Order: sequence, then C-alpha cells, then structure tokens
Amino acid sequence: MPYLSNSRVAGTVKKYLRRAQRKIVPRRGKASLILVYHRVAEPVADPWSLCVSPKRFADQLAVLKTIADVVSLDTIVGARSDADLPSRPVAITFDDGYADVFHNAVPVLDGLKAPATMFVTTGYLDTEGEVWSDELARLVLLSDQDPLRLVEILGLPIRRNFDLQKEAEPWRAWEAPRNLRQWLYRELYDRLLNAAENRRADVLAVVRSWCGGWPHSVSPARFLTSDELIRMASNPWIQIGAHTVSHPVLAKIQREKQAQEVTSSRRSLQKLTGKEVQTFAYPYGKKNHFNTDTISAIRSAGFHCGCANYGRPVTRTTSRWALPRYQVLNWQADFFAREITRWYQD
Repeated sequence: MPYLSNSRVAGTVKKYLRRAQRKIVPRRGKASLILVYHRVAEPVADPWSLCVSPKRFADQLAVLKTIADVVSLDTIVGARSDADLPSRPVAITFDDGYADVFHNAVPVLDGLKAPATMFVTTGYLDTEGEVWSDELARLVLLSDQDPLRLVEILGLPIRRNFDLQKEAEPWRAWEAPRNLRQWLYRELYDRLLNAAENRRADVLAVVRSWCGGWPHSVSPARFLTSDELIRMASNPWIQIGAHTVSHPVLAKIQREKQAQEVTSSRRSLQKLTGKEVQTFAYPYGKKNHFNTDTISAIRSAGFHCGCANYGRPVTRTTSRWALPRYQVLNWQADFFAREITRWYQD
C-alpha cells in the first residue's frame, strides 16, 4: 500500500494559525512536515503574512538544514513505509509564482542543495499587473487618502465604531481590525474573494480612482515571466507544480470549470518546461476552498497529490489529496527553529 492513504478529506481544521494553542499531533509512524512559502521579499503591505525577507529566508534555510532532513515533496508523497523517509523529513514549497522567489530564494536553495517545489498560477505568467488581492492591499492599506470616503463611495455598512485618528499598527488580516483602514481592506477582500471577474474589476477601478495614484512605498508584486519559469525548471533542485490558471476558489465554481483550471495549468506548464508536472496545490488551500469535484479533477488530470494549506504533519493516514502544509512567516532563525522542532517532539 502507498504510504499516504487515498481517503476522503475529513475532520475540521483548527482556526487558522492558532499556533500558541496547537498540540502536537499523535504520530502513527513517522511524521513529515511540508512548509509553504509565497514570497521572498521585504514585507510592506502584507496583511496575510505572505512575505519572508531574503535575509530571514536564508537564515531559516541554514537552520533547517541543521535541525531537519530537507527532502523533495516527491519523497514524502512516494514513501511506501517509514524506511523510505529520513528521521525528520521536511519538504519546502512555494505557492503562486512570484518572481522574487526566482531571484531571492532559488540561489539560496541551490547553494544549500535543498530541493523545493514551486506551484505556479499560469494565468499570471508574463503579466505586468498584480494579483487583485495584492493590489487591494497596496491601495487600501498604504494610501494616504481618507478611508471613510471610500466607504461612502462604495456604500459599505460600518458595523462598529473606529477611531478615525488611530494610527496603523502591525496587523494580520485574520485578526480583528483595529482601525477603519484595516476593516475596509478585510471587508473588500471578503466581498471580492468569490466575486465574478467583472464585478471585481469594477470595484478595483473605484478603489484606484479613490487612491488617486500609486503608493510609492512599495513596488508591485510581479509574477514570473515564461523565461524565468523555464530557467527555474532547469534547476536540478526545483520542481514545478500546478496552481490553476486564474487562482479561483475552486469549490465555488462548477465542476467543468474546475477541471479546465486544473488540466489547462498542467498542460501549459509541461509545454513551457518540457517536464512532467505531477503535483498540485489548491488556491487558498483551506478545506472549504476545494471539494470532492476538485480532487476528482486533479486525479483525472494525472497529478500524484494535492496540497492544502493548514498546519498539520503528514502521517501514513494522511490523504495524498489533502496534504497539509505549514505556512512559514517572517520569523527570525531561532523562532523558526523552535516552530519546526516542536512538530517533532515525542
């Protein structure tokens, strides 16, 4: 039997990133850990903590090589027993396809001979603009325009009072907003997440007009070019995986559209790189973001696994179609080391 089961996704995911209250999951055999990064860049407008700075990424990888056994995702997926895995197997993955991973992360991985998988959203390749969520964060959170004015323009109902003079503080989007600007960003994000493309474009046009210009404190979050992707795929330490064409919430679209997103992304990546693409990561990646139709689509397309996005170890009872991954934040090396080693406590 394969090391990972093909059982259906079951159970309830613990509240996102409640690490302080997490308990070590009882092991059934050897446990593996899959890490997920998104960007390797200086964090500025980063409400979802997707950025790890180049310096901290390098420090984290140097530590990881000393406290764990860095393996490819294929090693974890293909293991048929504990004997096929080292003592502390950890796989590194990246989601979306940001260009800063190619420029800032790949040289580190190459220098340390650390394998990694890059899950690429093919519809963003060679584009000059930003993903809607990155643009929304930049415009709303960094603009010096009055957020109350945008609330009025869009006719949004404010359900609580905010101190309009309160300065912005370090904040993550899963926390309660502490000022009107943070509330406005989260309100718009939630509304646009499942919105039709034309509706999303209309709202963003209003936000751009309100902003009145480009906040200069942060550069746009550029995605890979086709040439960069080809060069990345030629690196022996990098494997390319698929992440759909347009990064939708797959569970919210029809089965046929899901299949199109899955198969088209794989076909495009294989044509560009000349290599087999066998791994898939669900956009957003929580259990409500994909369903049995999604799993059926990736299996039919020929993928070997599907990666989710919530922090749990991988054991022999884990479904290969819902592999949990642990998001790494912009931590200093010592904190990162503690976060990794706690997963392997007996």
